[in-house]
Amino acid sequence: MRAAVLAASERTHPSDGSDPIPRFSATRERDMAAKIVLLAPGVRAAALGRGALRPGMPEWGEAGLGKPQRVEGRLPHWALTVLVYAGDERLIHALEIPGPIDVPVFVDPANGRALALDEEAIAAEVAPFRDTAIRIWKREEGWLRTPRVVLGAPRSAVRFARSMGSSWRDGIAELVTDLRSTPPGPEAGERPSDASHEPIEGVGYRTWVAVRAGLVRDEVHPTHVELYATHRGVPADRWPAIDAAWSARAGADPRVGTWSAYDLRRLEPIGARW
Repeated sequence: MRAAVLAASERTHPSDGSDPIPRFSATRERDMAAKIVLLAPGVRAAALGRGALRPGMPEWGEAGLGKPQRVEGRLPHWALTVLVYAGDERLIHALEIPGPIDVPVFVDPANGRALALDEEAIAAEVAPFRDTAIRIWKREEGWLRTPRVVLGAPRSAVRFARSMGSSWRDGIAELVTDLRSTPPGPEAGERPSDASHEPIEGVGYRTWVAVRAGLVRDEVHPTHVELYATHRGVPADRWPAIDAAWSARAGADPRVGTWSAYDLRRLEPIGARW
């Protein structure tokens, strides 16, 4: 079974006499912990997007995700770095490693609990990012690294992060409300629909706008665009052509152009809904 990685970090042991200054080891394995959520068969984290992998957001429930779980294990240092920087809840964005990421896990079929990470399979899957992970770690995790909240952080830091997240979500909600309060005037006509504008290769106006806005909102990596679009009903390998055709229609039809500009602004913020 596969699980989306929400966050991952190294489990440190301050009493074991280890060097307090972090050093990278390309071969040494590290104890680690990860917060994950199990995915339905055939579903990938990249297809769901970051919006669906934020607990408490509407998309989480719509995707049928259960409760987050914590698992521990041991991975090569570079493989752990891949999980840290591809995890949805990381605080520093790293485009070099596409995220969100999902990994194979062993699950107890009786209760649906994750028993352990499939460590060998994970290392094999993320091997293409080994050199990238080493470079990122040296840049972000050395003794001059930027501090960040990780699993197992002090409670005060966790409370601070939660309060910041709450304020951030409130600000986004206000922005969304403001954008929704100023729709195009009557001169723009009714919002385009399948009845007024024929879908292009089966993709109607709402799907086109939702995918295009979602690519921005969820910070979809270029290598994940296909998964993301097809998960939302776009025919396989056709998103670039369909997007170009709808964009051309928006340029030629003032009604589509006006409404799409408004709807894209309205749907791009996190938490925005139709």
